[in-house]
Order: sequence, then C-alpha cells, then structure tokens
Amino acid sequence: MSRISGALDASSRTMQVEIDIENSKGTIKSGMYAKVEIQINSSESVTSLPVTAQVMFQDKAYLYVVKEGKTERVPLQKGLSNKDYFEVLNTDISEESQIIVRGKNLVKPGQIVKPILKVE
Repeated sequence: MSRISGALDASSRTMQVEIDIENSKGTIKSGMYAKVEIQINSSESVTSLPVTAQVMFQDKAYLYVVKEGKTERVPLQKGLSNKDYFEVLNTDISEESQIIVRGKNLVKPGQIVKPILKVE
C-alpha cells in the first residue's frame, strides 16, 4: 500500500509520498529518509521537446513555431517534464512542426525567418 499527500510544494516541486517496502532483514531503520527518483514513461504519440524550446512571456510558457516562413508565438500546453525535456500536448504541434529552439530570443511574432533544420 502507498499513500500520497496530494499537496505539491510549488517552490521545490516536491510532494510527500509514503511507500510500503518489505524490510524483513531490518536494513531500513525507523526515522531514515530516502531520496528517490521515479522514471515515468511518456506516451509515444506525444511530441517531446528540449526545455530550451520553451520561452516565457508575461509569466506564461510559449513556443515559437515557424509557419509559412513567419514566426508565431503559440501558448504551450505541457505534459510530463524533467530537467531536459517536456511533452507538448498542443494538438497542432507534431514532429513535422518547425519549432525555434536556438535563437528564440532574437525573434518576434510575425517575423519572417528562414529556418535551419537540425539534422540528426
């Protein structure tokens, strides 16, 4: 049985969780603490981007998308995230979308650009 407090500490992005663990050998002592990382799997049908793709404007997260040669600032709907990547839940963003990842602070909405595609 496991229990979650349900209260997220916004400053540290942590939540108290209790997990029942088999301890028949007594290795874990009363009062001990543990730091745990949990790997969460994402859906393969969801696009993921590096955190460097996100831009903040008026305290809200956006992406700069290139459509028909012009930049467009699109409100970002984020799913699961970690320190390197986040899921994009926007239905109009896909693997084919041209997202400005580098130099995004050098453009403005409506600006004409010629994207350089990253080749892997």
